[in-house]
Amino acid sequence: MGGWGLRLVLFAAIQGATGSPAAVDLFQQAEQQSEEQLTTLLQNFLKKSFGTNQDFSMDDPKPQSDGSVLIVWSYTDKSQGVDVDMTGNSFVEQHGDKVSILTTLVPHEQFDKLLESTNSIIRSYKIDDSSALP
Repeated sequence: MGGWGLRLVLFAAIQGATGSPAAVDLFQQAEQQSEEQLTTLLQNFLKKSFGTNQDFSMDDPKPQSDGSVLIVWSYTDKSQGVDVDMTGNSFVEQHGDKVSILTTLVPHEQFDKLLESTNSIIRSYKIDDSSALP
């Protein structure tokens, strides 16, 4: 697979969470990717983005009924001088010439409390493959 081409990155906060983002990486990829290729892309993305954090780990990929692939991952955040165990959910999918990585990240201790808000973000996320990236 070639370079990622034009990229658009969006961030939002998860309602009720402290410092917990939801982020979307959206980029053009003209060549249709297999589930295996998308999974490898997501694993590499997570390793590059979060792999240097203490206790970084990824669960096995889980294909979803909508065609996306989910990887649940975690690490210990030490950036504020206090150890905070973080849990991330990242989904990769391709629609037309667009590949998307949707990521939610919350402190593990807030996971159950934020599950409804996080799931609402995940369920509402859609890609309009007819739209051009800026």
